[in-house]
Parts: sequence; structure tokens; C-alpha cells
Amino acid sequence: MNREELFTHLAGQSSPTIANAIEQFKVRPDAEGFTGPQVRCLFPDLPPVCGEAFTITIRRASQAGAGYGIFPVYEALSKIEGPKLVVLKDLSGGAAAFAGEIMAATFLKLGVRAIITDGLVRDLDEVREMGLHYFAAGTVASHGDLTIDSIGQVVEIAGLTIKPGDILHGDKHGLVALPASVLDELPAVIEQILEKEQKRLALLDEPNFSVEMLRPKK
Repeated sequence: MNREELFTHLAGQSSPTIANAIEQFKVRPDAEGFTGPQVRCLFPDLPPVCGEAFTITIRRASQAGAGYGIFPVYEALSKIEGPKLVVLKDLSGGAAAFAGEIMAATFLKLGVRAIITDGLVRDLDEVREMGLHYFAAGTVASHGDLTIDSIGQVVEIAGLTIKPGDILHGDKHGLVALPASVLDELPAVIEQILEKEQKRLALLDEPNFSVEMLRPKK
């Protein structure tokens, strides 16, 4: 399958299943590669998303530096094929919301499936209706004076280091980074894990179940 088909397939799985599958490859410590509770999924009823990270840092306009207008972001997103996840690193300390209804609608038109930030967002009802995911630290009413500080930098969000182009998967449990080295092999390993889990659940449902049935076989 091509990359977009692969992303679609992986978006059909839960993030815990994705995390379990990645563990099988031993490419990183099991306690790394996912976001912590500082950033949460604001629309847990929406289906999972999977796509390529597009990173931005944001700050208050009154902070040092000229900053960027939003158009360079839109232009850059339009040149990237496939599902994208916009990652906003908030350098303002949570001064206001950078993302709201209009920005979310524009991002959605440009192939963005989620906005991920350690800052704040707004317009929950409108953005939820669009089907765009929000992963954020919280909400606030005003956009304040936030501006773009940089585009395409390595950022850290809730304990997860994210580089431009990294593949992320997210749902109501949080976000997981998918190592490029195992991406193509993930679907087969996921199927193995799901089959193993179904066998265990079936075992627990046996009418003659006993704890001895759980003893590891030599």
C-alpha cells in the first residue's frame, strides 16, 4: 500500500494497539515515543488520526523577533501530500488560543487532520463539527496577540520530541510517534497482536476457566 493508504489503515486502529505493535520491534524504550497527560484529546469521540507532522512555534507578538504571517504556513502545507497534523509549540506560556474555527477550517481544506499543541485552543463546537481533531492543554476564549515564531523546527510536546515529517497517530488516549524504520511492517504486527488478544479474551470467557489456564507454557 502507498503512504496515504497506510495512514488510512493505521487510523483504523487505537493508539494503544499502535503502541503495543511498536514495542515488538525494540527500536526504542517502551516508556518513550508518546505524549503525556499535559496534552489531551479534546474530541475523544472522533476516530483516530494518522499523518505527517508539520511543526510551528508560536509566541506573543510583543516578544522579541519579527515573526511570520500565517500565509507561509498555508503555502507550505499546500505543497505536502497526504494527511498532515499541525503541531504548535506554544512559547507564550499559554497566553491565548492560536487555533480557532477559521484557522481550523483552512487547515482542514489543506489536508490537515488534527491540530496538536501544548497551548490553548477555542471554538470547540465549530471545530468538532468539522471533524478536525484538537489535542491541546486546554481552552480559552481569546486569541490574544499570538503570532508565528518559526516554521519547521524540532519541538517538544508533552514529553514527545517531534521533527517535521514525523509520523504521528492519535486518538482519545493520546499521541504516539511511529518510527519510520518499522512503518511498513506495522500492519502485519498489529494483526498478530489483535489475534493474540482475541485468543486471550476467548480463554477468559471459557465456561471452565481456571487460573491454571494462564500459566506460561514451557
